[in-house]
Amino acid sequence: MPTRPKWSLKFAVGEQKYRIIRKHSRPKRKGTSGQTSLTFQIATGSGFRPLDADSITLTQQKIIDVLHMDYNTFTNSAFLRQGHADEFTTATPAKRKQVLVNILGLSYYDGFEAQAKEIVKQRELLRATLLVSMADINRELELKVASETELQQGQLEIETIEKSLKDRELSLTTLRQQKELLESKKAHLLQLEKNLVERTRSLAQWQEQISQLRIRINEHETVLLKRIEIEDGYRCFVGLKALNDTFNKIWHW
Repeated sequence: MPTRPKWSLKFAVGEQKYRIIRKHSRPKRKGTSGQTSLTFQIATGSGFRPLDADSITLTQQKIIDVLHMDYNTFTNSAFLRQGHADEFTTATPAKRKQVLVNILGLSYYDGFEAQAKEIVKQRELLRATLLVSMADINRELELKVASETELQQGQLEIETIEKSLKDRELSLTTLRQQKELLESKKAHLLQLEKNLVERTRSLAQWQEQISQLRIRINEHETVLLKRIEIEDGYRCFVGLKALNDTFNKIWHW
């Protein structure tokens, strides 16, 4: 397909180099327009690499984004386009303002300003979140300190209670021993009382026997005047004496 000679433009933004190539093919038939192509490339160490978009319009927008300047802005800022030297001065204030904004790249900085505002907003939100988190952490630390203090106090109370419990257990053991000793003494006392009752009963019986023996002795005293009676009384006395000795032995037991 026959084409007109293509033209290209190389430029640099900062240290980065770019190239634009535009071509226009001749129409196949009269009355029709030819086809235009636009190529946007970036310089690399191995040559130029294409940055083309899906359409010429999108590719043109990429160029504008890199230059931060469109065609009208460029022509108005140059003031040298033949036959259009007064275009800027005759433009409306709003248009002149927009041209100056585009020339100075203010819209580019507006993006930075918007980003900066968004960053500030996010940081403020982060700061607020951090402050809330710090407040929560401080409250948790205060609660932790209070809990540790309560825990230490509780441990001291437990130690005091355990010591008191050991003392009471020792006292209880002593009281149990004393109770066992008292119960043993009580049992011994009951046995002594039982023995005393039995001995008292035996003593009463012996006293009754002694009274009867004394009566018999009084009866026999009247017959002691006689020898035979005396001897007999003596023998009776010996028997009574032996009996009395036996009683004394039993009583002293």
